[in-house]
Amino acid sequence: AGYAATQVKIDAAAVWCALEAEGTVYLGTGDDGRLLAMSGNRVREIARFDAVMVTSLAWGAGVLYAGTMPKGLVYAIDRKGRWREFTRLAAEHVWALHWDRGVLYAATGPNGKLFAIDSSGKSRVHHDSDEKHLLSLAPAPGGLYVGSGDGAILYRVDRGGGAFAVRDFDGDELRALS
Repeated sequence: AGYAATQVKIDAAAVWCALEAEGTVYLGTGDDGRLLAMSGNRVREIARFDAVMVTSLAWGAGVLYAGTMPKGLVYAIDRKGRWREFTRLAAEHVWALHWDRGVLYAATGPNGKLFAIDSSGKSRVHHDSDEKHLLSLAPAPGGLYVGSGDGAILYRVDRGGGAFAVRDFDGDELRALS
């Protein structure tokens, strides 16, 4: 025995990100900036944001967060599917989101900043890198691992904001971390 696969048709030019939360798979699309929810074989639209792409998703404290581009907007979606603009960051691209201990972190470009966002939506620069884009986030002991582009550098950023380079990889981008 093993897993069975079922094809589900999704009406979107591209799916840029996906996240499973509470039995539903959420999909961020482009080039139409929509958030879709898939339960079983059923796909429904949750929101159509003022964005070209939904680039990142994170789940925290019963809220789904969606990062977008090109305006640096992050939206909050509650369990009933109601959504609102949560914060507007001083960035164009929100490449990755990560929820940790009541703080939503946002990896952004094109100025390579990591933002920390509190529960009210107030943001501050948590780490300012020399890279153009911070593209990916993953939990690290005491903080986060952050992947960058154009230098493909893996950083470790502490909850207090201190950072150091863990590794400089060959290539241009560190798009995903796990």
